[in-house]
Amino acid sequence: MKKGIVIGILWAFVSWIPFYTGYLLNIKGILSLPAILGINLELATGVGDAFIYSIIIGTIIGGLCGSLLQHYTGRIKVIRSRKKKKTLGRS
Repeated sequence: MKKGIVIGILWAFVSWIPFYTGYLLNIKGILSLPAILGINLELATGVGDAFIYSIIIGTIIGGLCGSLLQHYTGRIKVIRSRKKKKTLGRS
């Protein structure tokens, strides 16, 4: 879950790049999701800062995704073939 939170915070910072520069415009829809939700939350409430809201939203989304991945990967079992015992060449 800690990895998901850190990735969510970094995602929130990176989500503002398409708004201030012309870079990463081809993936703006997915990349800038925390920024868009932060702007909409600021406009809806009339108070606060969209940048802080985007960091909070990115942290929440990242934490949820991290905990879901941890939950589902814990249930998946990898079935491996048994290792064959080495014979010493005796017949």
